[in-house]
Amino acid sequence: MEFGLLHLQRQPDIGDEPSKRYLSVRAPRSERFVEHPGMALNPRKIVAIFALAEQGWPQVQCDLFEDVVERDGHLRAQIEPRIEAVAGKSWTLQAGGPDPADIDAAHLLEDAVRAVPNVPEVLEHQLTSTFYGYAATEIVWEQNRDGMVVPVWFGNTPHRRFRFDEDDNPFVLVDDDTRTGIALERGRWMFSRRRGRRAARAGLLRSATWWSHFKTLSVRDWVLYSEKFGLPYILGRYEEGASDEDKKVLKQALQELGKDSIAALSKNVEVLIESAKAGGKSDDVHGALVALCNAEISKLITGATLTGETGGPGSFALGRVHQDTRFDLVQSDAERLAIRFEQDVGVPFVRFNSFPAGTRPPRLKIHVVRDVAPKERAEIMAVVLNELRLPLDAEQIRQEFQLKAPRAGGEAATPEQAPGRTSPVV
Repeated sequence: MEFGLLHLQRQPDIGDEPSKRYLSVRAPRSERFVEHPGMALNPRKIVAIFALAEQGWPQVQCDLFEDVVERDGHLRAQIEPRIEAVAGKSWTLQAGGPDPADIDAAHLLEDAVRAVPNVPEVLEHQLTSTFYGYAATEIVWEQNRDGMVVPVWFGNTPHRRFRFDEDDNPFVLVDDDTRTGIALERGRWMFSRRRGRRAARAGLLRSATWWSHFKTLSVRDWVLYSEKFGLPYILGRYEEGASDEDKKVLKQALQELGKDSIAALSKNVEVLIESAKAGGKSDDVHGALVALCNAEISKLITGATLTGETGGPGSFALGRVHQDTRFDLVQSDAERLAIRFEQDVGVPFVRFNSFPAGTRPPRLKIHVVRDVAPKERAEIMAVVLNELRLPLDAEQIRQEFQLKAPRAGGEAATPEQAPGRTSPVV
């Protein structure tokens, strides 16, 4: 079955109060030992690991992904900026609707979530679902001093700690249940997964593993080639009919040249220092293969090749197009994360605290915006404020431009003192 029934079946309802079980701390003993399947890797081994994951056991595949990312600097440099483009931005919780209960729910949940110390790590972990195919975070709910049931901790559970049944439903493996696992309780877990294929096949690292492996083989052969042919070599020639003594002297001279760069030679012998000829892609097969693999990885992760490195002369305009493609992916990541937060955190929060019927859950809003020069951003704000007459939050403007508010009793700059102004403001 290619599509899991998890997307087709009606989800179990959320209880009136959260479960007290905290499963993420119950790590299986097997996690103490990692065999590093990325070592001595070959295509046959990759196929076997992928097949095991498709059968519902992705543990070894997750370990392989970690080895591949750790070893491949280019791959890692493509993954982490895409994650930080969302997780590194400021965020807020928006009310799900205009009703007073909707607004109260958003304010109360935001205050609670901001008090949790590991929220940035949660956002980063959930965004790894793009690469692993899924990501799970366990939510610990407790009652605060105001009597509200709120999240107090988010436990990021390693990807390898899950198995999937024939319908692609996830089960968390714990220390005393590493064969069947425990089904994820709704309201207790924030579980992100990529759409379409089975979770174990959906991650981008499935494709990146092949290109990274091909690059590893190319670099290995390139190093061997460099060791054998990359350095100049010394060639000795002797005249036809040369005596054994002349040959002996020539051999000794070649050894001395290689060691001390000094040798005494007879006129009857000739010594040449040659370098391996190079030039053109036909003479740089290994470099061309490495460049091809890097380009395919870049297109896979960011949808483009010119966002992380240059493409030669005349690539600036095309680089802007590639940057737009990358921004579209970042927006998509932020939107999927917002939906997941609303369904897995916002909905249980409203349910656990008995808000009025019809209260809409809060929604996560991540401030993902296109990179714009500060002057251009200021001009946009001026148009919004002066021409569209839309009020703007002064604190947000200060954060955008990293401006401090005047201190009490301190001297505040006035428009007449603005840098570059040569005449008074009328």
